[in-house]
Amino acid sequence: MLKLYWADDDCLLPGDRGLAYGDGLFETIRVNGDSAPLLVYHLDRLVRDAGRLGISLSRPELESAVAGAMQRYGAIHGGSHWVLKLVVTRVASNSLVQAVVGAGVGIIVFLFIT
Repeated sequence: MLKLYWADDDCLLPGDRGLAYGDGLFETIRVNGDSAPLLVYHLDRLVRDAGRLGISLSRPELESAVAGAMQRYGAIHGGSHWVLKLVVTRVASNSLVQAVVGAGVGIIVFLFIT
């Protein structure tokens, strides 16, 4: 199950293995207004490399997360260039964290204005 965290919502969990131990990966995507010319390449690489780390990442869920990020941030920044950074982490499976977010994969979405 994929959990999506917006970096500007202050909802990152201290038990996230990716943040605590570097157990994850990231992709940095340049966006022109509301389109990302190399998006397919970035998503292919993210899904492939997550699999290499044993992190099951659903392509449809990832595409939905990116569409949400593009809608959320693209509307704010209009035609300007910006950078979308996706950080994929393995969510901790201890009972406290699992009760809060469930087991699975977390994606943290960052926005940088260029």
